[in-house]
Amino acid sequence: MKKIIPLQFAYRLIMNGSLLIVASRGENKRDNIMTAAWSTPLESNPPRLALVIDPAHRTWENLNIARVCTLNIVGRSTLRLARYAGTISGRARDKLAESGALAVMGSVLDVPIFPECLANIECRVLSQAAE
Repeated sequence: MKKIIPLQFAYRLIMNGSLLIVASRGENKRDNIMTAAWSTPLESNPPRLALVIDPAHRTWENLNIARVCTLNIVGRSTLRLARYAGTISGRARDKLAESGALAVMGSVLDVPIFPECLANIECRVLSQAAE
């Protein structure tokens, strides 16, 4: 059973280098998912983290537009989804729809989360490095 944890402790969820499925929303509410293997907490108060996303990815484009995403921590039951999200391009395909994964809207942001993942973190982009 999942529970809401205080925001100042959210960094603990990714501190160990968790594999993440990043869900983002672009123009016309076009969602995309990708797998991210590198993230790190920057500080706990206010909670901030760094996530590396190649500018060639659709997720980078979506984050420039909507500036929101979810980080979904992968567990054994969602490894197949993580593999799919990391091997198919979202430029010409709707990866989220094709994946068949159960996705629901986050409780705070209008971006999908995956309830089957170990944990979900809803994020706003505060700053972004240039291409």
